[in-house]
Amino acid sequence: MPSPAIPFDRQALADYLGVDRSALSKELGKMRREGLVETRKNHFRLLSSACPPEEQ
Repeated sequence: MPSPAIPFDRQALADYLGVDRSALSKELGKMRREGLVETRKNHFRLLSSACPPEEQ
């Protein structure tokens, strides 16, 4: 199953979440180092390690 993409740029995502863009960037950096998300400019993807396993 492919990892879901997040369809927002950094500013739009920060606005959606109600946080400052700088705070969002800081947290995305932490999440990237922890292997939870992949970021490329304004593209974000949740990695499989961040997604719970499917229930059977």
